Amino acid sequence: MPLQPCDKFGPYELLAFMGKFGVGELYHTYDTELQRDVALTVSGGDLVR
Repeated sequence: MPLQPCDKFGPYELLAFMGKFGVGELYHTYDTELQRDVALTVSGGDLVR
């Protein structure tokens, strides 16, 4: 299932798809706990900060 803007993973809210690399994807997200923008990678179904 592809990720969509406004999807949430714990404190992270997905804002935009940034790119694809190898087997992973990079997303621009917002950390609602720390109130700052962060980049998250999704690789092989695992979420990595």
